[in-house]
Amino acid sequence: MSDELATVVAYGYDLGGQATGWKVRETSFDGVLATDWAEDAEADELFEELPSFLPVLAGAADVHQYGDYEEPQYLLAVHVTEVRATQPISLVGLSRQQDTSAWDEELTAALQTLGLTPLQSAPAWLACAAYL
Repeated sequence: MSDELATVVAYGYDLGGQATGWKVRETSFDGVLATDWAEDAEADELFEELPSFLPVLAGAADVHQYGDYEEPQYLLAVHVTEVRATQPISLVGLSRQQDTSAWDEELTAALQTLGLTPLQSAPAWLACAAYL
């Protein structure tokens, strides 16, 4: 990541993060991510460069960081578009009906690999700020 702030538009799930709360069911009573692969990880390095304790995800689904460096948040997404400050993007295509069933299947498989159950009921188009 760099110091350039941009908007990320992605199709997937918002997983949240330690500082503002994980948006998955697999958390301990004190809000710590409670999965086998996260037990030995520091909260701020859980997804940093996909360390060895993070399961390898097959397909197009990937974990993306958003927010700031001190309090990172995470998305699990299959389609990601990065929009820089001087670059417009048309959201019309995102709002049109399209078949996302293949993406949904990849996200489901990735969630199973990660052992996570998102609080978000279904994948959705998400927009957030991220340093690129």
